[in-house]
Amino acid sequence: MSFLAALALIWLLIKNKFNEEKFLPMVRSIYAFVPLVVGVYAAYQVKFLPLMSALNIDFNLVRQGAGYTRLIGIPAFDVLVMVLLIFGLSVSLYCAWRITKSGAASIYVLAANWAIMLAYFSCITYMFLMFH
Repeated sequence: MSFLAALALIWLLIKNKFNEEKFLPMVRSIYAFVPLVVGVYAAYQVKFLPLMSALNIDFNLVRQGAGYTRLIGIPAFDVLVMVLLIFGLSVSLYCAWRITKSGAASIYVLAANWAIMLAYFSCITYMFLMFH
């Protein structure tokens, strides 16, 4: 009950400051984060796929005698995680771009959204690559 009272009090304080024209782009910009969050969730679920830790993507195979020598190998887990994260980021940036309208205030909202999304993407990518 106290939560509803606090919510009503907050609404009474801010309803005059935000009209629909100013507040709607901010609300819509929250929806632009959904593809990024879904991409992060999908990247997290990759580690539960069977045999994902055993798969490698090998480059520069050199034949020596009867066998091959692998010069560079990248775990498939890292590649799939990065593909999912980059896809989520690119769809989120596209959604943020499509949501904003042409105008001076919406340019700042778009720049803020892009900065927050890139910071979130950088932190998540660091965590996935360092702590998997």
